[in-house]
Amino acid sequence: MRLVLNQFVGMFTCLLMAGSLIGCDHTLATDYSGPIRNFLQERRQERRQGIRPWWRQQEEVSELGPNFQSLGLTYQGRKRYFLLYTPPSYKPNIPIPVVIGFHGGTTTNVRFARTTNFHKLADDKGFLVVYPNGVDKNWNDGRGTVNQDIDDVGFVTSLIEELKRLRNVDARRIYVTGISNGAFMVQRLACERSDRIAAFSSIAGTMPTPLRASCNPSKPVSIMMINSPDDPFVPWEGGEAKRGKGGSLVSVLGTVDFWRQRDGCRASNEETLPESAPGDNTKISVRRYNNCRGNTAVVFYKIVGGGHTWPGGVDQPAWLVGRTSQELNATKVSWDFFQNHTLP
Repeated sequence: MRLVLNQFVGMFTCLLMAGSLIGCDHTLATDYSGPIRNFLQERRQERRQGIRPWWRQQEEVSELGPNFQSLGLTYQGRKRYFLLYTPPSYKPNIPIPVVIGFHGGTTTNVRFARTTNFHKLADDKGFLVVYPNGVDKNWNDGRGTVNQDIDDVGFVTSLIEELKRLRNVDARRIYVTGISNGAFMVQRLACERSDRIAAFSSIAGTMPTPLRASCNPSKPVSIMMINSPDDPFVPWEGGEAKRGKGGSLVSVLGTVDFWRQRDGCRASNEETLPESAPGDNTKISVRRYNNCRGNTAVVFYKIVGGGHTWPGGVDQPAWLVGRTSQELNATKVSWDFFQNHTLP
């Protein structure tokens, strides 16, 4: 009787602490079969991915506001997680566009949501927002230096199908955006999933060099990029990434030119944006490439004095990533760019 009681107490302790598995006896956690064993294995897998215990996730999500769901799907035998935000204006009988946002390396979807606030813009503009989580807080973006055994392109494809099951998604208006490692992932998706995604927004990222030779999108790509020559992580002139997971990167202007040539753009115009945040110490110019194949466009914002940051975003430590420009709201300009493009 005492043995059974001790096992029950041990099992109950493991269940309570399964989010981190701290203090759990590994043998106890794996001796049980059925739902309990599966539950514990899923919690252990979450911990390896850097995902916080589910009750902590719920606390974090609740801090973002209402209308969020914390969901998951299984891909490659691994449970993958994402936040889905549905604006109050959503009507199941009307197809709705989708924005999928990819966080930077070593961070999370909740942090990306707090920084960018796409869900707040969604209330005004009427689109779904999806914030997925990378495995171990990173994306397999094509640099060949991180998560090489993880098929994140396939995961995004499955995620899109899951969203279609959950909501009345407008399949012609699915968009992706991201920063840093998430921006590299956006560049990879532009190469490999232009058949499913209508437009791309890459912030503080460029094309990984290993992708350039094999990048052959099935259709012309509408892409917007925002970069700073003063980014302490992504080298403006290309070469080895200075921090993070490393890897070779195409230069910023080389990446812009790649997409311009790929889309066959025949005209461009450039302007310096008027200052809207005096004392910000950043200056912004924008170059727009037009007359591109398939009614696509390439737009490039250059932020002099900026950093490895989301312009207009919050909670970005200057000591680590540099100055955050308030002259531009990357969330708003991304959506403005997106809504001009649909799949055929």
